[in-house]
Amino acid sequence: MIFKPYIIEQNTPKLTDVKGEQGENGSIVWEIKKQVDDRLTIEEMRRLPGKNPNFQRAAEVKALMNQKLKCAQIVQVLRSKYSERAVKGDHAALNKSKK
Repeated sequence: MIFKPYIIEQNTPKLTDVKGEQGENGSIVWEIKKQVDDRLTIEEMRRLPGKNPNFQRAAEVKALMNQKLKCAQIVQVLRSKYSERAVKGDHAALNKSKK
């Protein structure tokens, strides 16, 4: 019987894809740096307006907010997918949850 491992491909970098960096005492550090997490928290989900909020749209708004874009710039980026009013509502709700 030959053992074949079942490997699930994930969209994460492998250590072989990462360059080593100089560490303490002449050592080399092989570390994968994680990206910023743009998922919504429970508190942010509760603050979203409407009876059936669009969590995908809110996550996209949050990702653009993390890139330091202002509300008008976010509306311009997402104007082909969502209405201006909906994006502004999500932006206002996410701004309240930050404070």
